[in-house]
Amino acid sequence: MKIKCPKCKSKLEVESAGELVSCPYCLLEFTVEEPKPGRSLKSILAKINWFRFAVIGLATFLSIIPASALVIGLWLKSQNPDLFQKFEGLVGSVGLIVITLIFFAFLVLLAVNIILWIFLPLMVYNIKNNLEELVREVKNLKNQ
Repeated sequence: MKIKCPKCKSKLEVESAGELVSCPYCLLEFTVEEPKPGRSLKSILAKINWFRFAVIGLATFLSIIPASALVIGLWLKSQNPDLFQKFEGLVGSVGLIVITLIFFAFLVLLAVNIILWIFLPLMVYNIKNNLEELVREVKNLKNQ
């Protein structure tokens, strides 16, 4: 069974719970406890690849927005064709395309902003935890 030392957080291999062990790195003696069945939110968040999650979310967002805008545009055209024709005549076909592209660019920037505000701190948290674990392992290697 794999456990972590309560003091230095080094990974240790032990036979079973209830066993008295001594950490080879920090020399702490402790009794191995039964593993807890539930997982904490911290352990779940640490295992998520936040960069991949953000990229998939952005790709999904970018594929849904143009399709939904097209559906909304067709619905508006079916509801009030005269108003749609007047608007198209006012700005022209090219103008309509430019306005649509500007609208999509705004939505993309909004999505990127939201993703950065939500996922960037989580990605930094995950990187911080990985770096702390690497530092502990390097310290353990130096102690050997």
